[in-house]
Parts: sequence; C-alpha cells; structure tokens
Amino acid sequence: MARSNVKKAPVAKISVGLVTANIWETVNEKGTFHTVSFERRYRDKHGNWKTTHSFKAGTELLAITQAASLANDKIINVTMGDEPWQ
Repeated sequence: MARSNVKKAPVAKISVGLVTANIWETVNEKGTFHTVSFERRYRDKHGNWKTTHSFKAGTELLAITQAASLANDKIINVTMGDEPWQ
C-alpha cells in the first residue's frame, strides 16, 4: 500500500501550561491505535514562538506527566464512547 504525503492532524491536543500532548490515531487492517507526542512552546530571545521536544527538570517534567495522564484518560474515554475527541 502506498503512503500518502498528506500530513494528518492530531485527533486531540491536551495542554498543560506550555506543554502539549498531541494524540494521534492510526487505523489499519489490525485495528485502531493511538500514540501521543509531546512538545513545549517557548519564546526565543527575539520574542518569536518556537517549539521543542526537550523538557527541563521540575515544572516542565511535571507538566508532561500531567499531560500524559490527561491524554491517556481522553483516549480511554473516547474509545469507551463516553466523550468525543473535541
């Protein structure tokens, strides 16, 4: 099967402060699968918004754990039919 060059958007985003958990959905012949990626927004020295996938110890790592927990809850609730993605 050929891969499409169309970039898919996450099915949901969970933000905790400047940390965002992106929930991705893959549907194939084996079923539906969900993965989560994390990113952090920050301003550079010129005031421009940037994105990174590195996190500082302390509050940023705590934000990841909270975002991961909320993303997991969201996936479970949607899968069980208790709520929609958005």
